[in-house]
Amino acid sequence: MTALGVVGPNKGKAFTRCGMGPCLGRECAATVSRIIAEHHKLSMAEAGHYRIRPPVRPLTVGQLAGTNIDSDVGSTTG
Repeated sequence: MTALGVVGPNKGKAFTRCGMGPCLGRECAATVSRIIAEHHKLSMAEAGHYRIRPPVRPLTVGQLAGTNIDSDVGSTTG
């Protein structure tokens, strides 16, 4: 990944899908940032970290189905 010129974890995600598994990068984020930083001789702050996007943690379909949605959403009556 670093040999392809990847200089940040988010760009690496596009090449490898690293950080897109079941843990959403919570397990590999620091390792990915460290590898990129070491390869490019940067600090981890300069290499950066994954951008956090919802959902912050994995959700099951059952959890999603159980969410309370405003009853007016999708209503055809006014």
